[in-house]
Amino acid sequence: MNRIIIIGNGFDKAHGLATGYKDFIDNYWINVSGHIFNGYKRLLEEHWGTINDPSPYEDEFVLFEVFRDKQHKMPEPLYPQSNSSPYNKVRELIAIFNDSTNMRYKGSVCLTFKNKFFEHISSRCSLNN
Repeated sequence: MNRIIIIGNGFDKAHGLATGYKDFIDNYWINVSGHIFNGYKRLLEEHWGTINDPSPYEDEFVLFEVFRDKQHKMPEPLYPQSNSSPYNKVRELIAIFNDSTNMRYKGSVCLTFKNKFFEHISSRCSLNN
């Protein structure tokens, strides 16, 4: 069995710094969401009743594609869960865009993980230090 032993002086914990695995994963999804859904611009557009196309995005972990029709939507709707993590918020927005009853947005979006391990820890998002 492989093991990783991390030795630290506790400075981060003593000063309340967000240095856990979950903190890094949440920060990643906050950044991805900002790239895809344009952050504040998206919030204003939703508030005033219009939805613009999300932006395509790709990095070493995920591929986010935008299509002009509903044919490419993800197979199952991913509606909000009890956990309001940044990853689940992204999944909720994807479900809204792909909802066939959503008349404000005619297209669809697809999130594909390039790294299965990252998909697993994002969905669990319950790793502790």
